[in-house]
Formats: sequence, C-alpha cells, structure tokens
Amino acid sequence: MIFFQFWEKRQKQEELVTKKREVEKAQKECKNDYFRQSL
Repeated sequence: MIFFQFWEKRQKQEELVTKKREVEKAQKECKNDYFRQSL
C-alpha cells in the first residue's frame, strides 16, 4: 500500500514536470511569434 502511494505521488510529480515543460515551450514559441510580428 505504501509503495502504491509512493508510485502515485511520483506519477503526479512527473505529470507536473511535463506540464511545466509544455508551458515553457509554449511561452518560448509565443515569444518567437511576438518577435516575428514586431519585426
């Protein structure tokens, strides 16, 4: 049972990390688009 809880916690952390990476990537792409439009 403890192992299962530990595993579940890890899964949630990995999901958060993945989401964070996706957000950072999206922000980078938005900046690039913004720079293109301002040129």
